[in-house]
Amino acid sequence: MLVAVGGIHGNEPAGALALVRVMEQLESHSRLRRGDCVALAGNLPALAARRRFIDEDLNRSFDLEWVESDADSAESREKRELWDALESVFREARGPVVLLDLHTTSGVGAPFAVFADTMVSRNFARRLSIPVVLGLEEQLAGTLIDYVGLEGHVAVGFEGGQHQDPQSVDHLEAIVWIALGELGLVDVEAAWLQAERDKLVRASAGAPAILEMTYRHAITGDDAFSMLPGFASFEPVTAGQTVALDTRGEVTAPKGGYLLMPLYQKQGDDGFFIVTKVRSFWLRLSALLRYARAGRIAHWLPGVSRVEGERHRVRVRRAIARWYSLELLHLLGFRRLAEEGDTLLMERRAHDLP
Repeated sequence: MLVAVGGIHGNEPAGALALVRVMEQLESHSRLRRGDCVALAGNLPALAARRRFIDEDLNRSFDLEWVESDADSAESREKRELWDALESVFREARGPVVLLDLHTTSGVGAPFAVFADTMVSRNFARRLSIPVVLGLEEQLAGTLIDYVGLEGHVAVGFEGGQHQDPQSVDHLEAIVWIALGELGLVDVEAAWLQAERDKLVRASAGAPAILEMTYRHAITGDDAFSMLPGFASFEPVTAGQTVALDTRGEVTAPKGGYLLMPLYQKQGDDGFFIVTKVRSFWLRLSALLRYARAGRIAHWLPGVSRVEGERHRVRVRRAIARWYSLELLHLLGFRRLAEEGDTLLMERRAHDLP
């Protein structure tokens, strides 16, 4: 089963529009060969207002505590309705479920995929003909795909292009069709489906195939953050390069790499991200280590210790841990969960392996 969510940010209607197109064609052309496809709109009040959110960012609020919350904001109500719908899908599914979360960006740039780095989500995302970005869960907390990934499902987010660009709708529609093909729900050999795949290959030409988020520039409303004009996702930047302004003056890139999702809208707390290229060799090595369940001996690394009663968590003392300890923990599927002074708390997904 494929379940796709569009419009979880209300100023990003392209995902919802793409899903309307897909569902109309599935009905009128009988393209669905087997299985089920479910389409959901994420944040109806924000979509109606054409705002990213009404009270709070819906896609930063999915965490282990939200279920117990009695908050009554616009987004908390939408979150409960959306999760009720998703739980119904998961409960009634006749087989594995794949979740797609469809987005666009305020700046221009090629389409790409993001996901919490479990093996099942990684393997699916790499079949979809666009660049993939690792490390989402270390930089962004409370996303829908991260939460669904904790439930053991395949969960992948897609950025289709700039908010107002009509081609963004085309890109997100293509992503849904390709996902349906990869799941065998539509004819994967059909010429029209190959045309959709070719469309995404052209749109992402020139962008590296595999990247990792290494820096997030967090902002608040008091910063008066203003991105300098003309930047695009996957544009190379150098350490020390001025990319924005705020109340303190120039904002510079702290390291070199590629700029991702520069902020050109009023709402949001992510000024920009920096990503770096990852060689496919490291992903193959990571897969081998994870399938061998080498994470069970992560506490043997220098500066790394077990967390009592938490078999999927370790503590890393940065004063002792060598740089390769952190790199190996990433390869083993561990991601930063919290920072406690000079100590990092890192967690390996319980559902990391199929």
